[in-house]
Order: sequence, then structure tokens, then C-alpha cells
Amino acid sequence: MSNPNAPTTARTSAPPELSTEGLVLLYGSTPNGWKCTYALEILKQAGLIPGYTVCEVYLQTDEHLRLENPLQTAKMPALIDNRPDAPPVHVWESASILRYLERVYDTQKLLGFQDADLQTEMDNWIFWTQGGLGPMQGQLNHFYRYTDVKVDYAEKRYRDEVDRLYKVLDAHLAGRQYLVGDKLSYADLTAEPWVRCAFWAGMSLSPYPNVEAWHDRIEQTPVILDALKVPSQDLVTRIKNDPELEARITAAMKKRKEDAQQ
Repeated sequence: MSNPNAPTTARTSAPPELSTEGLVLLYGSTPNGWKCTYALEILKQAGLIPGYTVCEVYLQTDEHLRLENPLQTAKMPALIDNRPDAPPVHVWESASILRYLERVYDTQKLLGFQDADLQTEMDNWIFWTQGGLGPMQGQLNHFYRYTDVKVDYAEKRYRDEVDRLYKVLDAHLAGRQYLVGDKLSYADLTAEPWVRCAFWAGMSLSPYPNVEAWHDRIEQTPVILDALKVPSQDLVTRIKNDPELEARITAAMKKRKEDAQQ
């Protein structure tokens, strides 16, 4: 999703927050960004991490920039763990960030499972999202929302595939509160952010009642509501609260394209 508040010029140096001791997240208000702030805020409120620092980046101006930091990448999200007694750890790819947080900090398996079979099932759904739902909905986003030339075949192809994946999710969630076991887990944190912005790809949740109920259940969890305000109110909530914001974002994207072509 495109943030209308993004700066108009690219960042030319590494933000100073990257050297802050502890966990530092390079973040943008996107599904992959939300899953990381979900996990970090849950672990923080549970007392499993002392806190974390968020450095917001913008896809419009930072996506092709190699920040002057040890990551040497413009990947977003990315996590730096500036440890006091060891070299920093650099983690990128959102699922890898969640697995790092689980392995190093979630020692109580708050969002994971002690049971090996449930842990395996959780992994299945994490990678189902990473390899299926996320990329397919991302492609649908492109052909529905961003492409300059409408390509009916491509949009239908990805819409049909996203519909198939939502049906898989809906069938699995029948009679379930969460994707795995009886609690919120990293599997839910991985998949729900994509579902909450289904509208951006022109998808309605009404044909998938189990998915919609699951989404609403997670969305209204107090700690998730807190996470969606980090570092400021997330873009989807702002769009829901301001019916004209989506049109302003679309107009801003169109203007940027026109300016780039001049």
C-alpha cells in the first residue's frame, strides 16, 4: 500500500535509530510490516522483551535505496538486534523475523507451541501464507491497483487464485477460533495482515464468513489494536475511518507516476 505521507525525496543516509541498543525494526505500513509489529508488541506487553524501536521507511522513496547500515539492503521489514555483548544480528524477510523472535525471545512459546505436532502445523500455515496468499494477493494488488495498463487476463488469473486460497482458509477455520490449536500464534500473525487489506485488491470478505470472523476476532484484540498504532495509526484503519483517504492515495500515486514520466 502507498502511504500519502511519504517524503518526496529519498533518504540519503542511514537513520540514527538503527544504532539503538536492542531490537530495531525497519517498518512500513504493509502486511509484512504489521506482522512484525504484532509480534513485537505482544512480546513487549508480555514482558518477554523490554521494548523495541521502530524506524519507519516508505516504499515510494526508500525501496530502491541501500541504506548506509550493515544490512546493505532496502528490504522492508528488516530487524536489527543490537546486542550489548555481541555483534548485531540482521534479520530480513517477515517470516524469518517472526521465527527469530520466537527462537530468541519467546522462550515461553507464548505465540508458538511446546507440542511438536502443533508447531509443525503452525509452520505449515506460516509458509502457506509466505508462499501462496501473500505473493498471490500482492500480484492481484498490482494488476488491480497499480498497473498503468489494465490486463484483464492477469487480474482474473490472480483474483481466481486469491479466491481459491481464501476458500482454503475459510474451510480450515470452520469451527476454529485460530489457525492452529486454541490460541493466537505466529501463523495467525502471518496471515491476518493480508486479509485485513483484502479490500485494497478489490476483494470482499463476505463470501468467506469464517475468515471474516477470524479477522475481526484478531483485529479487535487489545494488543493488536495497540500494535496498529506503532509508530502511528496504520494506513488501513485510517482509510476505514476516512472514506476519502483511499481516493487521495490513488490520486497521489497517479501524480507520482505522471511526474516520473516527465
